Amino acid sequence: MFRTVPNYAIFCLAVALIAAPGCQTLHNAGVPGLDIYLKPDPEVIAREQAARDRYSLNHEHQALYWLLSHKIRNGMQLPEVEDALGETGEQTNEFNLIKSDLFQTTDVAYKWGPDNKGNSVVLFFREGRVVNFDQKDFVEAKTTSDQSEERPSPLE
Repeated sequence: MFRTVPNYAIFCLAVALIAAPGCQTLHNAGVPGLDIYLKPDPEVIAREQAARDRYSLNHEHQALYWLLSHKIRNGMQLPEVEDALGETGEQTNEFNLIKSDLFQTTDVAYKWGPDNKGNSVVLFFREGRVVNFDQKDFVEAKTTSDQSEERPSPLE
């Protein structure tokens, strides 16, 4: 009545389901090291280079945050981060007093900035790789005035 499915068929089906979404999906999910397998999108490369140039030339806040939110991922090594930001980070120990479960005393902090708004960004590295980094922290929130334009006031 029921036919037995060979193990190799189940294995092939599993591989196909895993591979079907492709490397781009895995890369977008933050899996580091897949850049070498992806065909670069010229528009994305141009946007990235423009942001890197604006940050390098003017230390533009928005350009730095764009690079952080689009190019930096947990697990990246320092040279990869420096290439992405277009600037060498400055090792700092002024953050060694932070009391948090997220950081260890052996973590090494590198600072970029200040940007044109006076802000510096500190990334922490453990065993040579970025740790405890969340790209969402660098997505620019809309200002209150932007939000008020989108929604009418309840008094109107």
